[in-house]
Amino acid sequence: MKKPILAPSSQIAVLGLISALGLSACSELKKVDEMKDNTSEMNNTTKTLGNEMGTTNEQMKELLQISKDNIAPTTGQVAKTSNEILDAGRQGSASELRRASMDKITKVMSLQTRLAEATLYVSSYEHQLLGDVGRDVDPEQRLLFYQQTLSEFMTRLDELAPKHGRVWPEAKPNRNEHSEENKAAAFNAMAFAISKNNRKQFADPAFGKPMSIYDLIIHALKMKPEIDAGRVVLPAGPHYIKEVLSRPDRIRQLLQTRYNMFGLALLSMTTDFADYGIPGQALKLAMKIDVDFSEARLGVAGLALIREELLEPAVQTKQDMLAIGLKPEFTTLNRFILSRLNIRPTTQAAGLNGNDQAALELWQTYLNP
Repeated sequence: MKKPILAPSSQIAVLGLISALGLSACSELKKVDEMKDNTSEMNNTTKTLGNEMGTTNEQMKELLQISKDNIAPTTGQVAKTSNEILDAGRQGSASELRRASMDKITKVMSLQTRLAEATLYVSSYEHQLLGDVGRDVDPEQRLLFYQQTLSEFMTRLDELAPKHGRVWPEAKPNRNEHSEENKAAAFNAMAFAISKNNRKQFADPAFGKPMSIYDLIIHALKMKPEIDAGRVVLPAGPHYIKEVLSRPDRIRQLLQTRYNMFGLALLSMTTDFADYGIPGQALKLAMKIDVDFSEARLGVAGLALIREELLEPAVQTKQDMLAIGLKPEFTTLNRFILSRLNIRPTTQAAGLNGNDQAALELWQTYLNP
């Protein structure tokens, strides 16, 4: 039996189906090949990325190290620049303050105001503003500031000091700015204020305390015997000791004036004596003047102020002068004024407490030879 022969159209359909199946199989095989290729490429890419990431990590480590190495020097440079700016700004501000105070010290009419201006003046030198950072901690820088302070200060004193080394603690301010007595009153205010310190100044490690102009002067004078004997040789460069020892007459005048000022300051702070004119003051002196600096009158704080601002510095000045071989001496007029004071309380007063006793002892030490 013969197999049936498909119609031409059916043959075409069968061939088309076979062809389609063949193409589909080829397509799937191609996809499999492509997947293999893609998988291979992904492996290669992963390896490449891994290598690149390793390289990048190494580069990041290098960059971090470079940054670390450069941060410290950069920070140090910023700090140095900041310190230089601070140093320059402080220099300008301090010098302007000194000029302003020096301008006023011969113009204000109140002795108390002159003392305030003198205090501002002596505490506005750059050595009075030394801290504990930057160039301020350099001992050579500190010594240079000391020398600059005393050089300028001594020049200013030359402008104000009474002629021929006169000690004139009773000089009064007047409206003739250029009169010798008016300038002498400004000189007296300076002499009284030289022990003042600016609260911003840190202690000098060599002395264990902040150094006032008075401290620098006394230290230089105490060094004189060692220097004269050759046991201490001054440095070749600028040194504040030279500024003091090269002006013995002016220093003597300054310290004697300072010694005399404390008694008059006590009179001014505890009585109304300064409010009178010359005739009224003469009358009060003829009758004697009661000066009461007892704790009962002034209170604990008031007596403490008298001790700290007047009595203790007065005794210290006397002791320092004796230590350097300079005999403290009152002027004739000042000795007369002080002899006309009735000090209260007396050492024989009943119920004298410890603070009163200590104040009276300081006063007697100041007065007695």
